[in-house]
Amino acid sequence: MTKEQLKALAVQAVEDARDELIAIGRHLQSIPETGYHEVKTSSYMAEQLQKCGLTVTKGLALTGLRAKAEGRKTDCRAAGSQRINIGVMGELDSLVMPNRKGADPVTGAFHGCGHHAQLTTVIGTAFALVWTGLVKELDGDVTFFGVPAEESVEAEYRKELVREGKIRFTTGKAEFIRLGVMDDVDMVFMSHVMGNEPAPHSWIGHNWNGVINKSIRFTGKAAHAGLAPWDGINALQAAV
Repeated sequence: MTKEQLKALAVQAVEDARDELIAIGRHLQSIPETGYHEVKTSSYMAEQLQKCGLTVTKGLALTGLRAKAEGRKTDCRAAGSQRINIGVMGELDSLVMPNRKGADPVTGAFHGCGHHAQLTTVIGTAFALVWTGLVKELDGDVTFFGVPAEESVEAEYRKELVREGKIRFTTGKAEFIRLGVMDDVDMVFMSHVMGNEPAPHSWIGHNWNGVINKSIRFTGKAAHAGLAPWDGINALQAAV
């Protein structure tokens, strides 16, 4: 088959699974979990990938996962090139927004950044390429990832995990890199929901920066605000 024929079949597979994918996305939205807590989310994503016949490796960086779909067996070395492995990644975690409708009543977790849609995209790609068997037409492999802890929230909890030796980095992608989870991957594709366009719109090729988390403690000194304010140190003002 030509590349255009493969594309058409993949698009049709997604359209055929439209209602199921919407239901999957809504279910993921209903079970928000913050970073390194994504037990239900990771398990549900694994179930969907396993439905496609994939073998899922779980527990990567505590709650992360990956599953590789192999393309057709060709001797790439004969052509002077290496076998390509393309990653498709979604982020498992949510924000903490307890005042939002649909937030978890206990934890306050809420998918305010659309990661449930990311994960649905990963699962939809698996449906399109693996469930249909189209991946066997590709001269390379596709690996699906669920990565934990993208959002920089609950810093104290993550620092405790570091102290306990369960992780070394507070963000999931950094942990994936440290653990070698993506060592065999040549490039990774992701999608992200944005809310600043009045109509459906797509950007391609945006760059996003990483993050460094730092804890800073300001220590103040009490003084009488009316009689001798110059004897005090206002920690709140310093922090601001």
